[in-house]
Amino acid sequence: MTRKKGPKIDSSQIEEMNKEVGELLARCFDEVGEAPLRELNAFLDRAPPDKYLRHRAFVANECGEPSKALDYLRRWPQHARQESPTPFDCEEFHNAIELFLDNPPRGIWSALAEAFAIAWPDSAATHC
Repeated sequence: MTRKKGPKIDSSQIEEMNKEVGELLARCFDEVGEAPLRELNAFLDRAPPDKYLRHRAFVANECGEPSKALDYLRRWPQHARQESPTPFDCEEFHNAIELFLDNPPRGIWSALAEAFAIAWPDSAATHC
């Protein structure tokens, strides 16, 4: 699954896109079948490549590409830090990784610990 570069978006579109990606992700858990995952993947293909890294990791993992999922997860904290310099607390961290609790790619915990230690060395999430 090769990703094409998505279009640049302005800040007025971000809120709308965040809502749409949230709804698509919820459908992946609420509905049976591959259609919701395909729709989420199509959305991600249209989105800028540096956005929704956690969602991209989820799709890659569900599509049987755990190493690709880990690549996205390793980059995710740095991008999250750019959007919010405030570190995650343990609850926010748990909510963010909840997507992977039922089917974690091998190596997820060490990859996330290293990535969070770089992005937010003093974050509680680094030690969760």
